[in-house]
Amino acid sequence: MNSEDSEEVKAIKFLINNFNTEDCPNLNSSTDVEFSQQCSQDEHSLIDSLSLICDSITIESIAMKSSTISEESSSQGSHVKIIHDGLSSRVICIRDVAPKFGSRTGFVAVKSLNDAFPDDDQISRLDNEYTISKHLMHCNATRTAFLRTELRDSPSIFLEWATGVTLAEWIKSIHSTDISSPRPIDGRSTLICERKLEFITQLALNISKALSEIHDAGVTHNNLGPENIIVDETGEKDTVSVKIIGLGSASLLTDSNEMHLKGKARIDILSLGSILFEMFTGMCPFNEKSDTHLLEGESDGATFKSRNQLITILTAKVPLDFARLSLDLMEAKGSSRLFETARDVSKELSTLISDMGCIFSNSDEALSCCRLQFPQGKLYGR
Repeated sequence: MNSEDSEEVKAIKFLINNFNTEDCPNLNSSTDVEFSQQCSQDEHSLIDSLSLICDSITIESIAMKSSTISEESSSQGSHVKIIHDGLSSRVICIRDVAPKFGSRTGFVAVKSLNDAFPDDDQISRLDNEYTISKHLMHCNATRTAFLRTELRDSPSIFLEWATGVTLAEWIKSIHSTDISSPRPIDGRSTLICERKLEFITQLALNISKALSEIHDAGVTHNNLGPENIIVDETGEKDTVSVKIIGLGSASLLTDSNEMHLKGKARIDILSLGSILFEMFTGMCPFNEKSDTHLLEGESDGATFKSRNQLITILTAKVPLDFARLSLDLMEAKGSSRLFETARDVSKELSTLISDMGCIFSNSDEALSCCRLQFPQGKLYGR
């Protein structure tokens, strides 16, 4: 190596020099020596060294590792964590000690294709994620892309590590506890309590603002869902931040105004509706498991539950105003409003938060309007 080394090469060199072989049980002392020897060679040797790290991580080793990266783990000197090891891709998290990549979280995510012979679509999605992430490098809603390279002939990208848990995990956690209102409605209320609903709605507002930021940069996500949103509650009390990930299916448009005028963001707005439904209810609005983030009628057989089912599930958990917003965003049959931008959604969520107290005080009357009424003494059908 010489003084002409690129910043990326220097970063990889640093990661290898600081790599703790105890983090990968399949590495031995001779391999560690090989790392040191290769660090004085060319860029390709450095890539090969990091490849050895990735190759040492097997499915068997996953059981020995935690999938959560935190400040606590960094203080213990751990340099590598396995996050995901699937059939098509592998994600590991490497500690950026100095940091050399300039990681704000102190960690770098390395995403590689696992398939020995990846198809063009897999490679294209990985390259697209890198390209879109580079385009959004000044966007607070996404993570920075550092490097696109080959690890043992496998296409790989280096990204900023997003601290937190997926929204899917967050939803499961918050709905696993009792969040019902202590104030009964007709003696059998299952409504989320006001404080919890305000917290959920604030998170929904943060998500809509993040989506708006991406759209303003001329990008549509096209596959937005709870698995592609990271929620971080490590900041100040009762505050959460979000990062939008999984940009492999994203589209980059040269004119953000054109995107809104031609309705290019519609698929993301529809997805936002189903996300709000899950946040409010803890349930999926679709009839079956599939790709739930595509336009209704264009998915692989997945369809929304009936409007009556959606209303019943929503109004059992949230006041009518919140239920109506989710239904309108999903463009369920009979919806009265059309939201064209994520910014419009943010404004509506802000209004709901401001009017929360008033909405809850009128929730009894609002719910009674939603129930079917059967006057006594009347016969309807046979």
